[in-house]
Amino acid sequence: MISDETKQDPLYSPVHEQVWSKVPTILPLYTEFLIVGGGLSGCAAAISAARMGVKVTLLEPTHMLGGQAGPGGVSAMDETAYYDEIIADFGFWSEFSTRVKRFYTYKLKRRVNVSQYRDDSFAPNPVVVDRVLTQMLKEQGVQTFRNLKISDADVRRGNAAVFTSAGRITGRLVLDATEDGCVIRLAQVPHRLGHAVFNGQQYSAEDFDSTYIQDITQTAMIRRYEQGTMPRELRLTEPPENYSERLEIFRAAFPKGPGNSRGDHPNAFAGYRGAPDIGTDNHYTGAQWEKITRTSLNFHNDQMTNASYLLDADARAACERAAINLTLGVIYYLQNECGLDWSVATDEGFDRAPIRRDPRVIEGLPDALVRHLPPIPYIRESVRLVGRRTMTGKSIYRSSNRSCAAFDVTSVATGTYPPDLHGGRRPEDLEEDLEETLVDKPRTWREGPFPIPLGALIPRDKFPIIAAEKNISASRIAAGAVRLHPTVAAVGQAAGVLAALAFSHKVHPGDVPTPAVQIMLMRQGAYLPAQRIDDLRKDDDRFVPAQLALLHQVIDEISVRPHDKAPRSRIDVDRAARMGQVIVQEYEDWLIDTALPSA
Repeated sequence: MISDETKQDPLYSPVHEQVWSKVPTILPLYTEFLIVGGGLSGCAAAISAARMGVKVTLLEPTHMLGGQAGPGGVSAMDETAYYDEIIADFGFWSEFSTRVKRFYTYKLKRRVNVSQYRDDSFAPNPVVVDRVLTQMLKEQGVQTFRNLKISDADVRRGNAAVFTSAGRITGRLVLDATEDGCVIRLAQVPHRLGHAVFNGQQYSAEDFDSTYIQDITQTAMIRRYEQGTMPRELRLTEPPENYSERLEIFRAAFPKGPGNSRGDHPNAFAGYRGAPDIGTDNHYTGAQWEKITRTSLNFHNDQMTNASYLLDADARAACERAAINLTLGVIYYLQNECGLDWSVATDEGFDRAPIRRDPRVIEGLPDALVRHLPPIPYIRESVRLVGRRTMTGKSIYRSSNRSCAAFDVTSVATGTYPPDLHGGRRPEDLEEDLEETLVDKPRTWREGPFPIPLGALIPRDKFPIIAAEKNISASRIAAGAVRLHPTVAAVGQAAGVLAALAFSHKVHPGDVPTPAVQIMLMRQGAYLPAQRIDDLRKDDDRFVPAQLALLHQVIDEISVRPHDKAPRSRIDVDRAARMGQVIVQEYEDWLIDTALPSA
C-alpha cells in the first residue's frame, strides 16, 4: 500500500508504480534483438537499434532501469574533463544527460550538478535515471520486461535463447548488457573471469577463491534529517557485523571525506558523491557542499571480492551481505560516533521492488534500512567476452595525463577514464596470456581519450551474441577504464547500431564492415575521433565525413594543439569532408536512412 507521504513525492506516479511492481509470468516466444540488462548500455543499444527499425525486447532483472546508475545507486557519474569536449555533447550520452537536466530544471526545479565539490558535475538521483530511460524506451517502442531472474542461456544452436523466471525467449541475436556478464557465462561463450580464460569447456584456473577481481560496493542514498525528524526505525542502535574491524578506516574517512582540504567539516564527506535532495526544498550545487543534505555512500565501503562471486550463489550472497554491513557500518559511525542525523533516503524507489533479495543476504539485518538500499551492489568487474579484439592496458596506455592513447581505425566508442582497479591489483591477479603486468597500469592519474574497437564487442566464433556494458573483450586493466557511465553508454549505442546493420543485411555482426557502423553512429550524433574538431556541430552537413577523414587519417595536415580540457584538431574541414565523403559513398549500400535524434 502506498503511504500518503509517498503520494506527496513530486516523482510519485501510479503508472510508474505499476511498471515497477509488475512481475512477468510469460514472455514473447520470439524477438529480433534480445537485450538482457537495462543499464545505460542496454538502454542505449535498445534505443539506437529501434531507431533503425529493429524489433527490440529488453529484459531487466530488477524493477529499475539504469544499471549502476539506477538500481546500483552510483548516482555521481565519473565524467572526466574530456567528456565536456568529446563525449558530453554527442551521441546517446548527450541525449540522455540533456533530458535528465531538463527533467531537473522543469519538473523538479533544482540543479543536478551537485557532486565532486564542483559545479560542473552530473549526479542525478537513481529514481530520475529510471524515469528518463523508461520514457526514452517507450518512445521507441522497445518492449521492456522487469523483475526477471536469468537462469540459463543457449547461443550455440543458430538463434539465441535466454531462460528466465517467466519462461524462455528466443531472439535472432542477444546482447549481454548485464552488470555481471551472466548471459555470456551461462551460454558458455569463451570469456575471461578474473585472470582465468574459459575456452568453451573449462577455465584455465581453478582456485577462484584466491582469484581476486575488483571490489563490489553496496551503495546507499542517504540524507541528513533535520534534528528531531529522523524516524526512529532509521537509527542504528547496534553496530553491524564486523564493525570493529573497519572502525579505523571509518575514522580516517568520515566525516572529512577524501583529501584534507576541507578539514573535519561535518558535511565534507557529503560533497564527494552529493545528490539532489528531492525530498526537501533544500537546493544547492556541488561547490556549496556545506549545504548538501543527500549523498551516495560510495567511498571507503568497498568490499573485497574474489572471482567466485561471479560463479557461485553462496559466495555471492556472503559477499553482498558483507558489503551491506560495511555500508551500515558507515551509517552507524555517522550516527553514533559523529552525532550526525544521516540515514537512508526513503524516496528513491528502491523499496518498491516486488521481489526481495536473497534471504542469505539480508536475513537478520535491520529491514527498515536495508529495504531502502539499492537492490544490487555496484559490480565493477564482470565476466568479459573473448572477442575478435581484446583491449589491454597497453592499447589504452596514455603516456601522460590528458594525452591520447594509440590511434585505432576500428574505434566505435571513446573512453577517457584511467584504468582504476578497486582491488585485484597483485601481479598474480593479471592475465599472463595477455602479458599484462602492473607496468601497464600507471601509478599516477592519466585520463585522456582511448579507442574501443568494434572487435571487442564481437565473439571470435559466429555465436549470435554481442557484448556491451563491462562485458566487452578487455583485460582487467583495460576493463577498469571502461566501466564508467558515459563509456558503457557509448559502447551500448555502438552495439545497437551493429545489431541493426547485421539484421538489415542478414549477416552475422562480425561480417558488418566497421566503417558502416562508424557512419551510422555518426548519423546518430556520435563523435568518434580522439581530437575535437573546432566548430564542428551535429547539424553541420560535414559532421560525418569530416569525422571519418580524421578517424581514418586520410588527411595529412592534422594539427593537434593542447587545450586545458581536451586535445583539439585544426584541419581544413571542407577538404576533410570531401575526402571523408569518399568513404561514405563506398559503404552507401550498408547504410540505413534514419533521422538524427534530438536531445
